[in-house]
Amino acid sequence: MPLSYIPVSPVTHRGAGWKRPSRYFFAAQDVVAPVVMAELSHLLTSMPLAFVHKSADAPFQLVAVQSLQSGLNVYVAPDGRWLGQYVPAFYRSYPFRMMPIEDTERTALCVDQGGGCFALAAEKSEQRLFTDDGELTESLASMRTFMEALEKNRRTTSACVAELAAQDVIVPWALHLSQGEKDAIGDPNVQPVRGLHRIDEARLKQLPAETLQALTQSGALSLAYAQLFSEQRMTHLSRRYQLHSEWQRHASANSAMETLFAEDEDDILDFGA
Repeated sequence: MPLSYIPVSPVTHRGAGWKRPSRYFFAAQDVVAPVVMAELSHLLTSMPLAFVHKSADAPFQLVAVQSLQSGLNVYVAPDGRWLGQYVPAFYRSYPFRMMPIEDTERTALCVDQGGGCFALAAEKSEQRLFTDDGELTESLASMRTFMEALEKNRRTTSACVAELAAQDVIVPWALHLSQGEKDAIGDPNVQPVRGLHRIDEARLKQLPAETLQALTQSGALSLAYAQLFSEQRMTHLSRRYQLHSEWQRHASANSAMETLFAEDEDDILDFGA
């Protein structure tokens, strides 16, 4: 689904409204989602972690892996529901996003005007963006506070990732679309997954003591091991892909498939901790 973000304005959006997503079609094609260190305790029980480059010359970014197939997020059901015990903060802030202001180091609160969670004229069931006096409503002010905290933690996360990259312990992750299937690697029809990176534990352990101590103090070492520990969720991801395929092939049996996907939801995240 194409996203169309525009800056939130008390002039343009005085009577606009928004609602939290109940369906996640806007994320249905995302192979990865950007995540931050404040989410690690939640992510470790549900999603594999990896590092990616946004572009060839961009620094590494910490992400949650949602598929090994381009254009498919196995955590989004064909009917748009989220399938999993934790929804990344990146999605829970939708339809809003803090986006960089061109030629500055500042960010602006923006809204996706085309995703079905925003309307220029608020309905009764929707929350207003602004009061009649042009002030942020309590709900939007709370969302902005959440997103500012998310952005602050993202900067902390980026600094830790940069420390690990500087020590050359982030390496390409050799994965295949048939990950977990018997004899997949030897199958000439199996395509490798490119772009994902992981921590090389052997290199990490060989770092000098003083370097490891510095990584420990900054939190980068904890991040490195969180990524390593999360790799066990890759088998779970492969299973989700199989179930997702089954769901699509047997749409009439959705109720039975739902029980296989079902997990307890845990959407609570405190960035003040």
